[in-house]
This record gives sequence, structure tokens and C-alpha cells, in this order.
Amino acid sequence: MSIAHGIRTLGVLGAGQMGTGIALVAALCAKVPVLLHDRFPDQIKKGLSLMDKLLAKDVSEGCITSEQSREARDRVTIVGGDVGVKGLRDVDMVVEAAPEPLPLKQTIFASFAAELRPDAILATNTSTISITKIAASAIPEGTSAASDAGKQSAGRVVGILDMVHVVIKIIDANSLNLYLHFKPRQTHWNGLAPLRSLAGKVRLLPFLLSYLF
Repeated sequence: MSIAHGIRTLGVLGAGQMGTGIALVAALCAKVPVLLHDRFPDQIKKGLSLMDKLLAKDVSEGCITSEQSREARDRVTIVGGDVGVKGLRDVDMVVEAAPEPLPLKQTIFASFAAELRPDAILATNTSTISITKIAASAIPEGTSAASDAGKQSAGRVVGILDMVHVVIKIIDANSLNLYLHFKPRQTHWNGLAPLRSLAGKVRLLPFLLSYLF
């Protein structure tokens, strides 16, 4: 099957509400196979439970069919903590949706750079940390950041909020809405073309999921 946006497999690190939402959007709207990784089994269980409830609610409200729900769910594969980041080795793009401490994200992106394909897009979901600081951790040890190799390594790292803005809006104590919109970004790196196309694909399919706790 031809895939216009070029993202054949998406990796998501972090099975919290944000990571689960990103995985679900990709699987349901863009119809992309997703590898969802979290080192904590309990968090994976919570994430999958949230995903199932979101899909079930959309089916009950007639937003999607049971078949579409099942197909979306089947596109999500769990990569457990025992496998680690190595389980994301063959993805075309990975999105990090971990907590915000910089040292944690630096460790994650150093692992991404070491374990994933050299042409994979490395995206962070941070909204508070400098992308430059995170990108520096993707530069191999002993490589100058000013060298062509260093620039290329750092250039693989993008902020997903610059491309696909994931917004969680708390309406009240009992509901949560998750939606995506596309925000273009100026860049000279051709590797972002598949990401732009994927974001556009999602945008063509207006997406709104309401989850009642």
C-alpha cells in the first residue's frame, strides 16, 4: 500500500494521557501502525484502558464504526520495558511523551540516536524545554556540535508542538477533549517533509475524542 506521508511506522515513548492520545490519533486518523513504549507495565495498562474507552465512546456516539475502532486498536503494538528503546529501532519517526525534566529527555534522545535508524525523525512533545538542549543529546559522544555530522545528528530532533499541536483541554472535572491541528514550520531539513504530510493527513480528518473519567 502506498503511504503518501512516508511515515510507515510511528513510535511513541510514554503511555500517559498525551502519549496515548498521540498513538491513538496516528492509528485512527492517519492509519499508521504505532509502537507504544513505556517502561512501566501499570502505565501501559492505564494507557490501553484509556484508548479503549475513547474508542468505545466514539463508537457509541456514532463518530466511528466498530470496525474502524477495531482496526485502529489493532494498529497499536506495545513495546514493553524489558525490550526498551531497541524495540523502536525500525520506526520512521518516534515521539517522546515523557515527563519534563531535561536530564530524562536527554537520556531518552541519546538512546534514540544510538538505537534508531539514522534517517528516523526524533520528535519531542515538550512545551517548556529548549529543543536545542534536547537535540544536543542526539550528537554522538566525541562529535563536535559544529561539525557537519553534529549538525545532522541534532537536526533530526524536532519539536512536535511546532508541527502537530496536541492540545488537552479540561472542560470540567469530568471530561477531557483531545484534538490536533497542523502548524507549519520553516526549516531547511528535508526530513520534515513526511511529518508535514502526516500532519496534513490528520488535519483532513477532523478529530475530537471526549473521555469521561
